[in-house]
Amino acid sequence: MMDSRTNSPVSSLFSQPTFTPQAETAPAVNQLANDIVELLPDHETYVEPCASRGTLLGVKPASRNEIVNDVHGDLLHLYNTIKDEHSELVRFLAESPLDSSLQAEWEKTFLRGYRHTDDIVRAAQFFVQFASPSSVTGSIDDSQDAIGEHLREFKRRFDDVLIEAKTPHELMGAYEDDSVCMFINPPYDGSRYEYANRSLDLLIMEHLMEWQSGVGGEPYWALLTKQSPSPISMLPTTDLSGNTLTRNYSFNLESTSPFLEADSTENGITHLSAFSEQEVA
Repeated sequence: MMDSRTNSPVSSLFSQPTFTPQAETAPAVNQLANDIVELLPDHETYVEPCASRGTLLGVKPASRNEIVNDVHGDLLHLYNTIKDEHSELVRFLAESPLDSSLQAEWEKTFLRGYRHTDDIVRAAQFFVQFASPSSVTGSIDDSQDAIGEHLREFKRRFDDVLIEAKTPHELMGAYEDDSVCMFINPPYDGSRYEYANRSLDLLIMEHLMEWQSGVGGEPYWALLTKQSPSPISMLPTTDLSGNTLTRNYSFNLESTSPFLEADSTENGITHLSAFSEQEVA
């Protein structure tokens, strides 16, 4: 039998069983990444409590501490695939037609929650849509050398990032501190343009309201939604191509200083081994 990777990437996408669909995506973070990064305040610790695609981390300067939530295991899967099967992943990507039609086909299935059971195909889908230069710029050099370097850059960027696998509610509660900046982008059902999990939305709002009233820690936070929720609509907002970034801070962008320089660690991402056997939600 022919290996699925030798077929066309689009057809191989459907050639094996997939995980149970979970129709969740997030508001246009890929296209807005550079604009969002410009609006983040100075901080020591950066946290993404909702399921992260890693797009912002790919374009923002490194913070001293960085924590992202990887509920579905996509970031960790890509990281480990680059580490363990780099050559095979490069070859598959180089032989795939990395054009808009392929990305649209992958997006249609991936953002509905399907995950391919072939490790290489799954990693390629995630990389092209969320972690490669094309996820932000819309184009990518498809030579093997260029793809190989892009993959190595991704791995290096995440070497010192702590990847968690918790609920957003748990992660928000774990990092309540005034040295923290949280970027919060609640998932929504892209097919219905509604929040995928209303209870999650309410728990997030509960945290934000408690912080605003002085209960617990008071981290900086920026919330990306289609419109500012009414309980926090009085806070500063910025319109980003039809999306609203609500934040609990204001500043003169011309006078902000760069992020605190990140401390490199000798052991890098060795912490990730603890999650290597985690199940994908």
